[in-house]
Amino acid sequence: MKIARYLLPALALGFVFGLRRSSRPSPRHRIVVDVSTPNADTWKRVLSNLDNVRRQLGADVTEIEVVAYGPGLGMLLAESAPELERMERLSREAVLFAACRNTLEGRALGSEALLPFVRIVPSGVAEIVLKQEAGWSLLKPGS
Repeated sequence: MKIARYLLPALALGFVFGLRRSSRPSPRHRIVVDVSTPNADTWKRVLSNLDNVRRQLGADVTEIEVVAYGPGLGMLLAESAPELERMERLSREAVLFAACRNTLEGRALGSEALLPFVRIVPSGVAEIVLKQEAGWSLLKPGS
C-alpha cells in the first residue's frame, strides 16, 4: 500500500514531464548566405546547399536569406540568374533573396533588373551583419 502511495504520483509526474519534453517545438534554424562572387558555378552550388540544408534540417524549421552584393549581384539579375526555375521554387518555399541597393546604384541598375521575387536591402554587408547579430548562422560559399 505504501509503495502504491508513492509510486503512482511519481509515475504521474514522470508522464507529465515526459509529455512536456516531447511537445516542445523544434528549434528554428536561421541561415544567412553571403553571395559576393561573380562565379556562376558557385551560385549553382549555393542553390544545391539550400536544398540540402532544408532537407537535412527540415524546411519547416529553417529560415534562409540569400544576400547578394558586389560581383555576386549577378545571381539575382534577370539577365544572368542561374537555374531560374529552381530559384523561383525556393522563393515560393520561403527562401528570401535580397539584393544590395548600394551595388545596384553603383552599377546604375534599378529594381526592374532583378528577378521579381528579390527584395532590396540598403546594404548587403550590413544586412549580413544584422542577421549575425540576431543569431543567424553564416554560410559563405567559396569562389
